Amino acid sequence: MKPAYESGASALYKEEDINRMITKLDAHHGHSLFGDIVELGVNVGLRISDLLSIKMDDERLDVTKGLFYLVEQKTGKQQVTTFPPELMVSMINKRKALHPNHEFLFQSPSNRAKANSSHVSIRSVNRAMEQAAKSLQLDGKFSSHALRKGFATALLEKGVPIETISKLLNHSSITTTQKYLDVGYNKMLEVRRMASFVRAVG
Repeated sequence: MKPAYESGASALYKEEDINRMITKLDAHHGHSLFGDIVELGVNVGLRISDLLSIKMDDERLDVTKGLFYLVEQKTGKQQVTTFPPELMVSMINKRKALHPNHEFLFQSPSNRAKANSSHVSIRSVNRAMEQAAKSLQLDGKFSSHALRKGFATALLEKGVPIETISKLLNHSSITTTQKYLDVGYNKMLEVRRMASFVRAVG
């Protein structure tokens, strides 16, 4: 039986896989909506519901300081999270230029969505990513959760302490964070072996 670290969705964190995913999504759908979601998602580590809730002119965003004040839709917990200011400003400007009448940053281009002023659905993001991953023959299960999980895994692979990652994800415990880290689990095993003591014989 695999440990909890290795269960669930795969992590989209390798630069090559991220670029291939974005290119495939843009080409297949004829617009950058899903590719933009992937780009921002792997950089901020938000739950997909919170990521999609961002509006073009969102009072919860402090783009000068790189802070996002939100109440998590899944947990109801208040959170202040950080993001790369340059990336967020660039993304907002890009999508405003493409869709000046959209309320949400990631709003579906369909007429129905325009009428309802709603963001693209999580189901649509999951379907787009799963289809792209299958077409690219990526090994694993890639849904929108792969973005948040990829954010956490990339940080751990770069040596960021798991305690810090857990705080960034606003998790209630480090154990919850460990469930995201398939590659991180393997790295922890490797480090454990490096620190192991072998008793001298004779």
